[in-house]
Amino acid sequence: MSKYAIIGFGCAGYHAAKTLRQCCPDSQIDIYSKTGDAPANPMLTTYYVAGKIPREGQFPFGGKEEVVRTLGVRLFEHTKVKRVHARARTVELEDASLHEYDDIVLATGSTPTVFPIPGRPEKGVYVMRTADDADRFRERLQQGVGSALVIGASWVGIKMIEDLRAWHVPGIILADMAPRIFATATMPAAADEIHAYLEQEGVELLFGRGISSMREEPDGIVSVFNDGTQVKTDIVALCLGMRACVEYLDREEIEIGRAVRVNSRMETVFPPFTPQATAARRRKWSPDSIWR
Repeated sequence: MSKYAIIGFGCAGYHAAKTLRQCCPDSQIDIYSKTGDAPANPMLTTYYVAGKIPREGQFPFGGKEEVVRTLGVRLFEHTKVKRVHARARTVELEDASLHEYDDIVLATGSTPTVFPIPGRPEKGVYVMRTADDADRFRERLQQGVGSALVIGASWVGIKMIEDLRAWHVPGIILADMAPRIFATATMPAAADEIHAYLEQEGVELLFGRGISSMREEPDGIVSVFNDGTQVKTDIVALCLGMRACVEYLDREEIEIGRAVRVNSRMETVFPPFTPQATAARRRKWSPDSIWR
């Protein structure tokens, strides 16, 4: 009987398990998940926070027990993978136990980028990616929030502003080091229209400045920008983009750039690379080789 491991139980992990079960009905499929939830769609988290969908609406494939039963998998929840050993095809857990498989699927996705900000407090600063992130943010909004700073004029940032407005937060500030909202996706004229709308809705805009430090005070969080601007708000939302979850992979075994390098069959590539081997491989691969 073939044995497969899937690292990550999001939408990609779910579809990997579903396809494996269809292709290999008698195989053993083990899924390792850091959470205790069913596969969730990250794009639905802000809709839940805003009250547009119930919490279970974030899980498009059903409840955890239903998914596990339908797919016929073994789910190891709240289990962090310490290392995937590509050559040996083993999964090492935090307790140092090793589990060998015929093949391993990497489906850990991405996590919010949170670079070191001097003085950033432990409490009152939020990101948005998982159902747990949505729970924490919604619980804080339920307690009452008078002001909020959203750092990052991204698609996530604008959705979090929608959440803040849904909860009638009176003082909302949107900041970004770029000169305008959606800087890589909009023309200046279109951005100007969005700016005008946001300001009409009472959102203060701070563009062209980056965050340099924070400090916690009894009545809020003071955020200091690189031009000297300081703003004090009850909470801060960091929407600075995403980075691939690759910390459990060995760069001596798998080529990693911004994410995992794969060929046109979505296969990782190892062993270690020399410039000559890399050039030969690129000549061999089809033109649709991509970064994932």
